[in-house]
Amino acid sequence: MNPRLRHFLWIALPVTVLALLNPGYDEFYAYVQKQVAISGKSAAEPLRDLMSGISANALKEAQEKGASRKNYLIFSIFEIRDAAERKVHRILGFGKKIFIPLNEIPKWEELKLEFGG
Repeated sequence: MNPRLRHFLWIALPVTVLALLNPGYDEFYAYVQKQVAISGKSAAEPLRDLMSGISANALKEAQEKGASRKNYLIFSIFEIRDAAERKVHRILGFGKKIFIPLNEIPKWEELKLEFGG
């Protein structure tokens, strides 16, 4: 087999698989519903927001108003606008089930109070 063709196949195959597994709105809304259910069970725990990367209010707003999606072929970035906090939460999605919050940082001042610091 031609070495150029072999290199092309080694690159094209993973890109094709990732493109087929690129999450859409259905997978993202399933993720949001799961996070809302988790936040309902542990609403008194501020660490839950830290671990999921999105506040409970933003998740509820995503359920009600929806989110926007930027498709980059092998992954997508979903944006949730949170009017109350004046933020835009961005979540990277790939592989149909993997969602990673991109722009959340811990609220250290609030955590300091929680841990008696």
